[in-house]
Amino acid sequence: MQKVFQLSLTFLVSLASIILAFAEGGPLPALTIPIALATYYFVDRAKLLRLPDIAVTLLGIGAFLAAGTEFFTAAQEMDTPDGVTAAVIAGGHLIIYLTWAFLLQQKTHRHSWWIFALSVLQVSIASVLTDSIFFGIGLVLFMFLAVWTMSTFLLYRSTPSEKPVGEISPSEEGAFAGPGECWNGLSLDVRESLISFRFVRNSLVVTCLSLLLSAGFFLYTPRPWQDASASMASTLATLTGFTKEVRLGDIGEILESNDSVMSIRLFRSPDRSLLSEEQYRAFLGAEPLFRGAVLERYENGRWQTSSMEPFENKPARPARRDKVEGLVIQQVTLQPIGAETLFAHGNLISAVPLGWERDEILRNYFSDELLRDSRSHLNQEYRYEVLSDYRGFDAAPRQERLEWQRGSLIRLPEDLKTLRFLFDEYLRELKQFPAGLSQLRAVTREVVDDITIDEAKAFKILHWLRDSGEFSYTLVRDRSDRSIDPLEDFLLNRKSGHCEYFASAMVMMLRAEGIPARMVSGFKGGIYSERHRVFHVQQLHAHAWVEAYLGDRWRVFDPTPARRNEQVADLQTTPPIWETWWSNAKSNWVTALRLSKDGQQEMLFEPLWNAFRSLYESAKQLLQGNTASLRHAIEFLKQPDQWFSWKGGLAAMLIVSVLWILRWIMIRVWRLANQVAKAVSSRGTTQERRLQKVAFYERFLGILRKHGIAPAPTQTAREFVTQSLADLEPKLASHGMRSWPDELVEDFYRVRFGHETLDAATTAELTHRLDELESCLNQRETDPS
Repeated sequence: MQKVFQLSLTFLVSLASIILAFAEGGPLPALTIPIALATYYFVDRAKLLRLPDIAVTLLGIGAFLAAGTEFFTAAQEMDTPDGVTAAVIAGGHLIIYLTWAFLLQQKTHRHSWWIFALSVLQVSIASVLTDSIFFGIGLVLFMFLAVWTMSTFLLYRSTPSEKPVGEISPSEEGAFAGPGECWNGLSLDVRESLISFRFVRNSLVVTCLSLLLSAGFFLYTPRPWQDASASMASTLATLTGFTKEVRLGDIGEILESNDSVMSIRLFRSPDRSLLSEEQYRAFLGAEPLFRGAVLERYENGRWQTSSMEPFENKPARPARRDKVEGLVIQQVTLQPIGAETLFAHGNLISAVPLGWERDEILRNYFSDELLRDSRSHLNQEYRYEVLSDYRGFDAAPRQERLEWQRGSLIRLPEDLKTLRFLFDEYLRELKQFPAGLSQLRAVTREVVDDITIDEAKAFKILHWLRDSGEFSYTLVRDRSDRSIDPLEDFLLNRKSGHCEYFASAMVMMLRAEGIPARMVSGFKGGIYSERHRVFHVQQLHAHAWVEAYLGDRWRVFDPTPARRNEQVADLQTTPPIWETWWSNAKSNWVTALRLSKDGQQEMLFEPLWNAFRSLYESAKQLLQGNTASLRHAIEFLKQPDQWFSWKGGLAAMLIVSVLWILRWIMIRVWRLANQVAKAVSSRGTTQERRLQKVAFYERFLGILRKHGIAPAPTQTAREFVTQSLADLEPKLASHGMRSWPDELVEDFYRVRFGHETLDAATTAELTHRLDELESCLNQRETDPS
């Protein structure tokens, strides 16, 4: 037991040092690992090294001096964030130095307590230095190892034969914790190990329950100190290019990352059957475009959204045609991107959020952009459904789009002339051309030459940028001439860039010819998973393209050279299921750490209440014969990407609870059945039932139990007397009772199993012998000699 505990304590302090080293970003705490391993062998096991007290005292003084010097150096910059961090790290180093000092000593229980406490302090310091999910993983591992170490420590303290030198009292010297001996409430059996499967199982159960309880307290404790706006700002994800204001080059920051952005499942309407791979290809095409942010205003390298506000954003509620055959339902699971933008492919009809969310999806009347409303948190995964048809975005004329929107019950102005006037104003905004792009205008005139048809001009500009060979695709963000606009620098000097530069250049060249145009940022392409029948989109699929208003409809143009598609194909990989789980875990970790009070209300308390209310309604409908709720639950369980969410956790908790209740009922029924079976099979006489317990043998066991000697559950009476009373033979011999216990066992067998009745003389002799045994053992207890 001593070895198990010492190893556990060594691993615990090593894990704590790894956590602190990761949080600090420095190697010093990690030096604890070789020191802990070396001291385990040379100090604890082989006992080859033992520092005198004066040396340990000097080490402690040196630790305070070293950490103090480091702290006062950091205190000179305490008014800066780096200075505060350095001061905290200095405190962590003091804990490390003290840990080393304790490890170098031969350890009593008191030293073990100190090492355990210092390990907890290291993890506490690490929690101040980082909020990474890796710290969360380390914290969970530390929790399991800490509970295990404490459990083995309690067993270690309860076995006196393994106490360290200097902690054994004179009365315990030479003590042997043998069968029948009880020390501090712990009775040992030579045939059983203290570290058993039951011990390990109970340690794991206690740790899991502790983690669940602490997580519940952490999440559901109100946080009035946490400002909602600050919390929201701090939890925005790393994606750029989908906000209301974007600088040229922002999208290029994410084009080399293969982190997951969203996954899309496609269903046929109205029966909601999952589309096959061929149907996926037919709907999405070879390189599908997922429209996101629409940017209309450009000035000196910055794009902004339109200044039009009246009648812009209206709820994209389900249309009256959602039961029409041939439509497609896009079920999207979007990771946090730090913006309200939502993404969809093709000719949009309507969109709704999924789950218990109360918010609505808004649709911009002028740009057809989808947005989450202000009640939705941007720092959590978002699921929604989009209803569309098989046509692309640019296939439906403007009048047909208006009919779809009217069919989806969007409240439009009574006077459609006013609405048309507003749309014309929006198109005029898309023709605005900055005054500082005179050279770009001149280049445009050279490209289009004497072409007079707008559509032909658009295709001429497209082919010049994409196919002429004058321009190349690169992710390098640089400028040759900072005295001119970035777009003119791109067209005249660099002639290389990524999709955002090509799309911006084409938009401005179209506007130079009086053609309404806008830039759209979203995603192009993705990976289809045949196994899960889902389409994955990664950050490297981020893309920008052009939409121009030609012939009463929006036309889509992508001026980026084909090299972009080749580079994406080289980088993209099929995301395994663990990557989706890992992405969800990181998102949930950040959300839990920085959740504000308002966020708790919306993301925890209200969904929990709505969930229980929904479960109650589903159960009631199920009892009434309506199986729709059951089919919905089965469909949820078929989606592995939803298991690692708060809804998946709630479902897991309910399933485990139901299984535990069923197990409890089965155990109780089994026990009751056994009791009934025993009662039925018991047909003995009153005399036989009376002989189930033999009075003189029960007194014999009672006398021994008072002195810590008791039979094991698997021992027979003869085995107990032969094995457990061996150390009592000298005392029994001095009172003339060496062979008497064997005689008592024979009398016990005669009465218990032979159904004999002892005569009065034998009974009196047994009573006398039992009195002598009690006196003998009492004398042994008071006089060890």
